[in-house]
Amino acid sequence: MQRLHSTILLLPLLWLPAAPLQETPPAASAPVADAERARDPELLALIEQARLAVAARYGEQQRAEPVAVKIVDRDRLVATMTVDLGPQMRMQFEDEEVAANQARSFAETIGFAVLARYCWTEQAILVCPENFDFMAELFEDESLTDDGILRAVLVHEFVHANDSRTHDLAEFLNSSSDVDALHARNAVIEGHAQRVARAVCADQGWSAGFLQFTDLIDAVPPGIDDPIARMTMEVAAQSFAFAYYDGERLVDAVAAARGQEGIEALFSSPPRSPIEVLRPDWYLDPSLRPASEIDLERGLDRFVELVVQEGQREQRLNLLPSQVRAIFAGLPELQVRRFQEAMIECRLVVATDPEQPGAMRSIGLFQFGTAGEALAGLALERALLKFRDEQMAEGPIHIAESEYLEIALEGGERGLAAMKTVETPIDSLEVTTVLLVNGPLLVEVSAVFAPEEHNVLAEWGRATLEAALRPPAVGDGEVGDGQVEDGQVEDGQVEDDESDPSGDGSPEAGADDSSDEPH
Repeated sequence: MQRLHSTILLLPLLWLPAAPLQETPPAASAPVADAERARDPELLALIEQARLAVAARYGEQQRAEPVAVKIVDRDRLVATMTVDLGPQMRMQFEDEEVAANQARSFAETIGFAVLARYCWTEQAILVCPENFDFMAELFEDESLTDDGILRAVLVHEFVHANDSRTHDLAEFLNSSSDVDALHARNAVIEGHAQRVARAVCADQGWSAGFLQFTDLIDAVPPGIDDPIARMTMEVAAQSFAFAYYDGERLVDAVAAARGQEGIEALFSSPPRSPIEVLRPDWYLDPSLRPASEIDLERGLDRFVELVVQEGQREQRLNLLPSQVRAIFAGLPELQVRRFQEAMIECRLVVATDPEQPGAMRSIGLFQFGTAGEALAGLALERALLKFRDEQMAEGPIHIAESEYLEIALEGGERGLAAMKTVETPIDSLEVTTVLLVNGPLLVEVSAVFAPEEHNVLAEWGRATLEAALRPPAVGDGEVGDGQVEDGQVEDGQVEDDESDPSGDGSPEAGADDSSDEPH
């Protein structure tokens, strides 16, 4: 049922690994075929061209100590990725078995899309020719097997190899203090490789292949007609693209401000979170970051305190501005762009229970610049919920029933609850989502396969907002203190929301109120 989560909710999209592009990835090529490719003189020539081009950029070190390049099948590629991903997964999951399973699952999920990668456990570049063939078929573009793109990929990987000798990329990444730092450091790794590879390819006249490789990073295959499936893939693609695109922009900005010394500092004193990658000026001069009493982590801590019980798991993530565009695809482009531009940061928590497979409780906490922008965000989220009703009105998995209730709490929080019944070929399930705003903050609380009613989710959201906006008072109450009454509104009545999402609560009306693993 994991895939089903991603068809309904905004938040779980960022928790699940990218979904496979087909039910069963193509079988690995025969070892004989791989051995023949390994002796292919044209392939060997491309490898040597890329090696010499990067060596010319870095000096004699690579000539004296050449990096090994191995031609492998997909099974070997996935096996090495599983090993390299182990420390990162152990950082996120305390249980060793869970971490190992996550590493293997993630490697298998993306293994068919990795063209080549620098493997630090083997200190070698692994090239998987069958994946070039598979991607060409998937994207209906035979040019993806051309020499130009393979050469550009090899240049990128040779840069990783050189950087690993200089900065020990495995230690750099695996010593991250938390998942935020992990994503930020991965952006440094990929961003620097992209910057150097772009320059090397430009010097050699190979820019066309480099640009084709770069465009492929966030591409979604044609022929994905289901809008929910396409949106899921686009969100996942933007998660990968962050490290390459935003990482390169960070490295460019630091190089422009501080030259090579600044680039070296990115590896010795890297950004601490994705927001410092997205805002290089804040990384370069932390005093430029606006002072605020709002603390999103304090709010998420309160949510975890209320929701996550012993033995359950939590994962914290960021929602990137580029992912917002994919999530809200189909809604007015102007309003989506305003949401992207107004969103300062969004932090997510996904809580799961090993004893209840499929059950999930999640929260997204959005910070905007003004209260008006938060209200506009609420209106856009409201429109998205109604839009999903239309998108999923029919099909094997469809929304059979939806109910909306307006919420206005005594503390000033306002929003709505959405209760949906989803029918699947196997079962039916209840999905509950609560949206609330308070000042410049918007919170989305969701539950799938969970027993809590919408008023409980509203209390979790209210408590999260309160904690994020101001430090908790001494002697703060336990769960249930000040519990939100079922359907509570300002006059004590529940209001059925049958209004059109483009009415008074439309994004436009709200806007008027406003002033990972290198490869």
